[in-house]
Amino acid sequence: MIYKLQTKCDMLNQFDKIINNAKESDWVDPKITPANKGISRIVLSDTLIQESNILSIFSKNFTVALSGILRFPSYSFYDWHTDNTKGSGSRTCVINTVIRDEESLLLIQNGIHNQLTKKFIKIKYPPGELYILDISNPHALIAFEEPRYILSMRITAPSYDDVVKFCKDNNL
Repeated sequence: MIYKLQTKCDMLNQFDKIINNAKESDWVDPKITPANKGISRIVLSDTLIQESNILSIFSKNFTVALSGILRFPSYSFYDWHTDNTKGSGSRTCVINTVIRDEESLLLIQNGIHNQLTKKFIKIKYPPGELYILDISNPHALIAFEEPRYILSMRITAPSYDDVVKFCKDNNL
């Protein structure tokens, strides 16, 4: 479901500068559908990804479907969903880190009591801590007073477990 890497994000300050210097027109991405309205993204260049020691390791060993800084509006709830995009026997997962220390939560569904009541795991991770999330599991997000900014790198691999094994084998 979720795995915490031993390695922290090595470019948090650079990503925060991108947020600070961004114009509203920079927060555009044609890959965001009307269903995701309200969420905006700045797509990161391959050059910037290669400057990061940890992100470049993933980009050299897995197919990167998309990477960017996501902005979730303040006082918003991104409802339960999956981002599963299976194809060619590959499964998609994301590597995420919170960029700023704002109040927000990631919820991962961990069972169902009934149609209206779900069990969940609450994840509140500090800025810079990297997590791999199996996005085929239902998850939701809550942003409170401030917008939530996350670095998100979507990668494809045969399975989420393969990505976790790769991280463990390489002490990441």
